[in-house]
Amino acid sequence: MINPKKLLVKNLIMLVFFVVFGICCVITGRTSSTYLGFTVGGIAVLLLTTIRTIKMLKNQDFKKQVEIDANDERTKMINAKTSEITTFILLMVCCTGGFVSMFLDKNDYLYIFGGLVILFALVYLITKAILNKKY
Repeated sequence: MINPKKLLVKNLIMLVFFVVFGICCVITGRTSSTYLGFTVGGIAVLLLTTIRTIKMLKNQDFKKQVEIDANDERTKMINAKTSEITTFILLMVCCTGGFVSMFLDKNDYLYIFGGLVILFALVYLITKAILNKKY
């Protein structure tokens, strides 16, 4: 059973952490794309999660639907299959990228990892959409 009040408190604590982290990065002059991307991404995800949690607090029907979706066997199976396929694809891309970067003598691994995170998210969402249609 989902406790929306506890979830809201956790989200707000993490949101405060990300905001403080972002302010500290700006004050100390660490405004590189890595720090700002991490901060903005964390704040965006937490804002969406907090809005969803507030909606669960106000609307009991929405809360019941979220609980049903979380405990549904079909959803669990789709999530497991999606994770399996996505992980395999990501590992193949990592191996290929590492192999190619050795021959090209590139040291910008930070951009590679950033791109892989975006790729992981896109592959996961596309795979999940395909499996939702299939099952």
